[in-house]
Amino acid sequence: MSGKISEIPHICDQWKMLVSKDPVAVFLTEEISGNDYTRQQVDELSGCVYGYLAGKGIGKEDFVLIRLPRDARPFIAMLGVWKAGAAFIVLEDDYPPERVDAIRRECECRLEINSKTWHEILRTPPLPGVVKADDHDLCFAIYTSGSTGKPKGVLHEYGKLRWIQASMDQNMGDLIDNGTILGMRVPLYFVVAIRLFLNAINGGMRILIMTKDTGRDPVRMKELFLRYNVNFTYLTFQMVLYNNSQVDSITVYSFSMLVQSYLDKSKRQASKRRLLSSCA
Repeated sequence: MSGKISEIPHICDQWKMLVSKDPVAVFLTEEISGNDYTRQQVDELSGCVYGYLAGKGIGKEDFVLIRLPRDARPFIAMLGVWKAGAAFIVLEDDYPPERVDAIRRECECRLEINSKTWHEILRTPPLPGVVKADDHDLCFAIYTSGSTGKPKGVLHEYGKLRWIQASMDQNMGDLIDNGTILGMRVPLYFVVAIRLFLNAINGGMRILIMTKDTGRDPVRMKELFLRYNVNFTYLTFQMVLYNNSQVDSITVYSFSMLVQSYLDKSKRQASKRRLLSSCA
């Protein structure tokens, strides 16, 4: 397995190959606005992020706090940080301010990308190329919700991205380069959001960025999935159970052991829906 892992392209090389394959293919779609962003547009905008970070002296092992509304911008910012060889923490713009301050201090974030700095980024010429981070350089951090007290952070290195991509090759081969439309409903500060983002890059998927309200409402979610022909998403166990009668012909991904148990018990039932669990 180690030999195969080492052969997986760096995330920036993977992105470059995706763009060159079909530059005008839609990569990001915002439910809130209906706006589409092609791979070429995302590449250019992430180049602006990279240029902005480089102008501020941001590079390897530097943390950037991404705090933006739930639309295309956080994904473009993440890609731009990776182009700079730096690391990020993603927090949605309604994250509790006291937790934001605690995380900013703990990670010693050198810069924050928010709605204000985004205007400066758009005025920055896109910077070509990338800074190729090593496998053991810091890539991103994920923090717990802090519901039991102080939020706890987990650091991830760039090498982790290769393992995530390898797991997709093993478990989701039929979703790769197959016109897959991914419904992104999870909070962007969850590790599964990073996994799904990588799945989209590795698998040539289109990401539909759902609003929080739609993500919490199974009926609205069904309507949205049907409108955009969404055929891949992540659901919690409770949402899997509820959506069993709501959405068909879709691949559902989950980290829950309960989902795996449900999958095992329902194998004999005929259904177009497929459940994938990382606990399998």
